[in-house]
Amino acid sequence: MFYIGIFLFVLSFAVFVLFWRKIALDHYFKISSKQLILQQQKVSSAPYFSSYALRKILKTLLKIPFKKNKKLLLNLSCGKISGVLKFLRQKKLFFEEASLKAFYQPEEAVALFKKIKSESARIELVSLLFELGKKDEASALLDNVQVKTCSPYFKAKAAYYQAQFALICGDMENASQQAAVAASLFKKSGAYIEEAYAYLLSATIFRVSAVEDVSHFMFRQAAQLFHAFGHPAGEADAFGGLGMLWTMRENFDDALAYFQKSLEINLNSNRRKAAAYILTQKALTLLLQKKYDDALCSVHAAVEAHEKLHDKNGMAFAHQVRAFIFCEQNLWSQALVEAVSSARIYQKGIDTAATLDSLYLVARIDFELERFAAAEAVLRLIIKKGEKDSGCFHIANAYSLLGLIFLQKNELARAKSLFLKSASIEQKDERFSGAATDYANIALIETKLGNSLQAIKTYETALTYATAFEETELADIIRKKIKSLEAEAK
Repeated sequence: MFYIGIFLFVLSFAVFVLFWRKIALDHYFKISSKQLILQQQKVSSAPYFSSYALRKILKTLLKIPFKKNKKLLLNLSCGKISGVLKFLRQKKLFFEEASLKAFYQPEEAVALFKKIKSESARIELVSLLFELGKKDEASALLDNVQVKTCSPYFKAKAAYYQAQFALICGDMENASQQAAVAASLFKKSGAYIEEAYAYLLSATIFRVSAVEDVSHFMFRQAAQLFHAFGHPAGEADAFGGLGMLWTMRENFDDALAYFQKSLEINLNSNRRKAAAYILTQKALTLLLQKKYDDALCSVHAAVEAHEKLHDKNGMAFAHQVRAFIFCEQNLWSQALVEAVSSARIYQKGIDTAATLDSLYLVARIDFELERFAAAEAVLRLIIKKGEKDSGCFHIANAYSLLGLIFLQKNELARAKSLFLKSASIEQKDERFSGAATDYANIALIETKLGNSLQAIKTYETALTYATAFEETELADIIRKKIKSLEAEAK
């Protein structure tokens, strides 16, 4: 009985120690992650986070005697990492050291991760590179990671960035699947902040895919998780996403309310760049309401903020939105100045789709100003660049606008060949409304050439594409054209 009593005492003591460590780990994880995130927003532009690494560091600190670990735990709980970094370096825990350094000094952490030969370190490096804007390098590295050998947490992180790259390439189905895998695995791993980011990504994918109800649910899930774990940056991004979603639904009052929530959180968290982007998004919503003065006021504030931050992409986007506002008012000369400013900035960067999109806007404005030679030169530049890499930009748009230029110049044969080229690309990409417009333009050329029967057949082809999913205004116009030609032919 004596030995049984000793055994039960030791067992109960061990259970108590394990239980205490579990409570202590959860406690320190929650307060440390909150402080690290808050401090990170002040010193770093990369929203990096690793629940796995932080838990590993805390478990290590909780194993050493309390008198020795007390100061380190308190420092980490306040977001102070220098002492902990020194401790990790002495213990040769290089993965943990690199992960902790990544919160505040991501560029230095990149160099540390590159020295560590493990798949886990390579996935963390992918995360850092992506968040630093080095997306091509991150993509190339992820392609060479042996994900199957990794733990569920790192499989989740790999899936999350695979979803990001699929979204960039416009592969919505793959992006959605990978984001769902990431969210599920993050949840099983207890990585709730990363889970929230996966929901935020899923919400964005569904918003872009126009699956609005699912997108709304995902944004709300993300916002709730971010709020629960004291992550204002994530919460602000979720509210910003909801603002864009409600703009899509043309529920402008709710959209502006969400943008205001996001703006306030960003400003309170000293996220000046994020706040500037919200001002630009707000301007787009106001533009859709035809509140041009308010839209210009909002985008002007965004331009000033981006200039102070030396944020080139933000400046380019804001100039582009200002061009849209002037276009809507038919102020084409003013629009051209803004569009050219946007294109010049984007051309210095690495965002292919944004560059081509900005150049296309310049060409469209030149077309409206009847500067056909200038528009043609820009469009040929777009096609030359786009044939190598078009990103998410639809190169068919350039061919179609070029066709319109030759149509205006009455060079019908050249116009027709360009519309046919555009239509073939639209059909391949399953953009049926674009294909319908191209065939309608080809039918117009056939009409000009006096080929009424061929024009009717071509308009019928256009109608097939115009009604592929639903009845549209274009479909009604095409039907009227067919009836008119049939009446003339009798």
